[in-house]
Amino acid sequence: MKKNSITLNSFEGCLSFKQLRKEGYRKIPQDPGVYIIIYKGKNPPKYLITGTGGHYKGLDPNELVTSLKRKWIKNTKIIYIGKGNNLRSRIKLYSHFGNGEPVAHRGGRFIWQLEGSENLIVAWKLCTSSRSLEKDLIEKFVLVYGSLPFANIIH
Repeated sequence: MKKNSITLNSFEGCLSFKQLRKEGYRKIPQDPGVYIIIYKGKNPPKYLITGTGGHYKGLDPNELVTSLKRKWIKNTKIIYIGKGNNLRSRIKLYSHFGNGEPVAHRGGRFIWQLEGSENLIVAWKLCTSSRSLEKDLIEKFVLVYGSLPFANIIH
């Protein structure tokens, strides 16, 4: 089994979207950093034909289930890597999108087509150069798994 290219113990938080929504996102710092979304299931997830993501600028956030199944990566818990200059604001926006709101954040939208997406875990790491750290983490991930994380998309 491949080992994760990213050391999870260097991240903070580890709260589900459900917890973050309930607690009002107060535990997330308002500093720059990166965040990861973690899938804790032992088996591949069940996919929703229509996810919970909002329609930003009228664009349908949903992907064909067959495409999602092909994109799933075994042997890793990390399914998305993102960044933000203000982590609380960025993760909150991401979460609101997952609640069906039409906010300006379509990145990582595939996670909202996973059954039980409210139970996915959000962890973060503070840093002054979030763009650089995000790029480094994604490169490490690709070296180990040969692909971007499940919900990361090349634009």
